[in-house]
Amino acid sequence: MLGLLPYLMGVMSDSNSDIALKALQVILRVMGHLKKEEASPFAVQLTEQLLPVFNHESSNARETSITLFRDQLKNVARRNKQQMKNNVQMALLPLFLHLNDETERVAKASAEALLAAAEFLRWAQLKHLIQMQQTWSIAECLLAQRRSKTEDYLDQSVPYLKDAQKDLRLAAVRFIGRAVQHLKDQSPGKMEMICFALEPLREDSDIAVRSLATQTILIMNRPRQQTRARRILQALRCWGL
Repeated sequence: MLGLLPYLMGVMSDSNSDIALKALQVILRVMGHLKKEEASPFAVQLTEQLLPVFNHESSNARETSITLFRDQLKNVARRNKQQMKNNVQMALLPLFLHLNDETERVAKASAEALLAAAEFLRWAQLKHLIQMQQTWSIAECLLAQRRSKTEDYLDQSVPYLKDAQKDLRLAAVRFIGRAVQHLKDQSPGKMEMICFALEPLREDSDIAVRSLATQTILIMNRPRQQTRARRILQALRCWGL
């Protein structure tokens, strides 16, 4: 069965829900029978490849992939801890956004996996907020703790703007609105890219998404308009006007 693991990892994101779910279930069983030293390298590889499956159209595949991710945090040996830490940090935002999943089982699995991630990272504040179910304080905690990763968080959140679930789209817009306030250097290129990604949501089928996306774009454009006005005033002063 160990020889089949790489193949199973390759098909667990298959668009066919039955194939993806069966692969995930077999991996879950195989990994559950391995000793830590034997499972550790597979666990690191698996956690990295599971991230796209969190967004599978099948709620069963989403739930199983998130549960499988959580379980691997107990399978990593000391020699692989740093690699696993990188994978866990990459999973924080997807797990956070899936707290808003329309399927209750997926949302619950996400909360459990996020708590396991906080424990793995020894992040006491994050663990406390998760236990207290203070959802948007969790977002602020992520942004405040890892300011250098704000742009990475923004890049991760953009694909969720196209998610089929309106609650995930809404959560992504709300997170983006908070994240841009934490950017140390609000580069015009990055801000324009985010605004461009938000633009289609002005005509979203859900009124809450439309409203929040429009407000967010207006707020993001305001600093750029102010900067442009200051530059024009400075130029006029230089010309003695």
